Amino acid sequence: MPISTDRLSDSEISKLSPAGQTLIKLRDRIEKKWAEKARQELKSAADLDTPILIETFPGYLENIAESLTPNYPRSNASELTTIAQEHGGERARLSSFDLDQLITEYHLLRDTIFEVMEGEINLSAEEKAIIESSINMGIREAVTAFALVQNNIREQFIATLSHDMRQPLNTISMAAQMLPEEPVDDDGFDARTMILNAVRKADALIQNLLDATLIKTGQRLQLEFSECDMRQIIDESVKEHALDQKARIEVHGESVIGQWSPRELERAIDNLITNAIKYGDLSQPIRINLTEYSGRVMVSVHNEGKPIPADEQETIFQAFRRSQAVQKGDKKGWGLGLPLVRGIVEAHAGSVHVDSSEGRGTTFIIDMPKDARPYQNAPVLH
Repeated sequence: MPISTDRLSDSEISKLSPAGQTLIKLRDRIEKKWAEKARQELKSAADLDTPILIETFPGYLENIAESLTPNYPRSNASELTTIAQEHGGERARLSSFDLDQLITEYHLLRDTIFEVMEGEINLSAEEKAIIESSINMGIREAVTAFALVQNNIREQFIATLSHDMRQPLNTISMAAQMLPEEPVDDDGFDARTMILNAVRKADALIQNLLDATLIKTGQRLQLEFSECDMRQIIDESVKEHALDQKARIEVHGESVIGQWSPRELERAIDNLITNAIKYGDLSQPIRINLTEYSGRVMVSVHNEGKPIPADEQETIFQAFRRSQAVQKGDKKGWGLGLPLVRGIVEAHAGSVHVDSSEGRGTTFIIDMPKDARPYQNAPVLH
């Protein structure tokens, strides 16, 4: 049974070039053969219902037929239409396709067109180039739409999840504050403090998630600047880890006064310390150095231990991405800490980079102006 439904009328088909008319005549064969290949080669296509799998491709084949016709106002199948964008969007919403599969299905369509048409008509070099161009443009527009829809779905999910999680956390926090402040047993167990600390950490994770999503979409964090002391910010961050007896943290450097957002910088440094504790060699101290030069401030956080592979040192700054070695290990995480650090530092017109190698350990270095206020309208890239 034919899969397609005609959009072009008989009179419109009669105006197409011989190659265009041949493509329309063979369209059902092309679609059937392509669907068979897609189900065989693409894991996510195997169990899709035919209407969802075929989707907008019949219309796209008609567009290719039109573009094969000289003087037709369409030089390739994606011109003057959003059909490829709609295809990419539907794949993101209605299937488990990833980008590789999305691209592959267009390549399969191209190969199937040439394979089926080969015995029916000799395509000129120009006609083959039009088909290639149509497939390439379709891939570009479908991939763009696929990524945008996935980002929107992820952002909506994160926003909804964050809102829904904060309400019960607020309830837990209010209830915990009604508990007695004194230890509730002879061992000094303090349920109130333990619950409030857990709520605070959960709320911080939610905020990190929201901020990382904001940064990933290329938006700048909104900061409240004030005159503050970087050494004091570092000391406050270190104090948060004072109860962690596993780690020894050394801080070197004198007071440096600047115009920054102390709350956000404390979050950034806290993430770097947490990272050092989590992945470093805790038999060696974590060293934090603070220096100033030429109107700038530099903060470095160093830990000994296994280095970050060179080809993964940029990946770790991308949201929801973690190094391969970490993913295979027993250290769990969301991949939000370092992207958040970068977003905070870039919002201060600065940069953060990593220096990591065997025998030297790993050092994360924050470098930014002492007064970040004049640079708040500078573009961000992430």
